[in-house]
Amino acid sequence: MRLILKKRAYGDIPFGLIYGTIGVLALIAARLLPVQDIIPSCAFKAFTGISCPTCGTTRLLTHLAQGDLVGALGLNPAVTVVIIAALLLFVYDAVTLFTGSRIAFSYSPREARWIRSGAVTAFLINWFYLTVSQ
Repeated sequence: MRLILKKRAYGDIPFGLIYGTIGVLALIAARLLPVQDIIPSCAFKAFTGISCPTCGTTRLLTHLAQGDLVGALGLNPAVTVVIIAALLLFVYDAVTLFTGSRIAFSYSPREARWIRSGAVTAFLINWFYLTVSQ
């Protein structure tokens, strides 16, 4: 893996700003609205009887909006990490918009396979955790 400092090119899509904005809006909605009463229960769980990979997301947003990180991690660790990563990426992309430079990662094909395999494994472990804990 190599870190490369790059100039932000015209037309680069700031995905961090997009996903981070969605995360911020979701946290604001969870803080200000009764989202647990508005959003219906999980159709996947009602149909199959097992938790879906995102089960507990509405409740974890409520916990995160109130500053309860441990409670959010207990409900769905993977989604909690993804939301926090999106918020950090939001800040990073906001800074790179003003500085004009960004850090890029360069992976070998082998490293990319390991990263993808690790992500799939983490996803499956999280789903197993959700089916056992809820």
